[in-house]
Amino acid sequence: MSVVLAFFYLWYGTPEHDGQYTHWNHTVLPHWTTAVNTHYPHVNKSFKPELSVDSGDPLAGIHSRYYPLDGPYSSSDSVQLRSQFKTMASAGIDVACASWWGRAGVSSADSQGTHTDDKFNAVLAAAHEAGVKVAFLMEPYAGRSADTFVDDVLYIEDKYSSHPATYKKDTKPVFYVYDSYHIEYKDWADKIMPSVKSKGYYYGLVLERSDIAGLSKGSFDGGFTYFASEAMSWAANSRHWLALCEGLRR
Repeated sequence: MSVVLAFFYLWYGTPEHDGQYTHWNHTVLPHWTTAVNTHYPHVNKSFKPELSVDSGDPLAGIHSRYYPLDGPYSSSDSVQLRSQFKTMASAGIDVACASWWGRAGVSSADSQGTHTDDKFNAVLAAAHEAGVKVAFLMEPYAGRSADTFVDDVLYIEDKYSSHPATYKKDTKPVFYVYDSYHIEYKDWADKIMPSVKSKGYYYGLVLERSDIAGLSKGSFDGGFTYFASEAMSWAANSRHWLALCEGLRR
């Protein structure tokens, strides 16, 4: 039976709920080549959600080409979370793969100082109310290692695995590991999986075709692609999806 899964991010903040904007005011990300950046004077400068797009300021508005129907919102707003999960359910989404940035006070935060773990109880409650399940998108916080990943899984198992909204396969939670290749595949097989394999299902990120063999070497249960632009990587190109699936099945 097919499952419809959507990535879901919990790093948005507003002055009303969080004391400041987070991620709506993200900086203009630089290109990886200096030559391209010279054509864009606003690289590394922050967007300004507090300004109207009609203000004339080229950085006015939010860091997105798309604008939320309800305007910039806070991921800490339980009313907003319930509305979002009801919308997901009505759209036929079965599972929200929610961004998890490590344990507050133990792991480092994202680029704007945001942890998402403190939002998961509200996320699971809203998901359960809407009939949607929640999987874990394990983010690559600075300092993530084989040892910290094991501790992260044990923490999540203890804190969230018993919740009825936690997405499970054969009674075990499901983890999607972003930038899984940042940890050596040998370390996945030798250091991580012996400690956590029995506690969940693990899917690693595939960018290039060679990552398929890497995930097999690392004892992952499967893989996933991520980017919406076909130019971003081999695995993001839909023309390669059949080969990707065949490689993962083998």
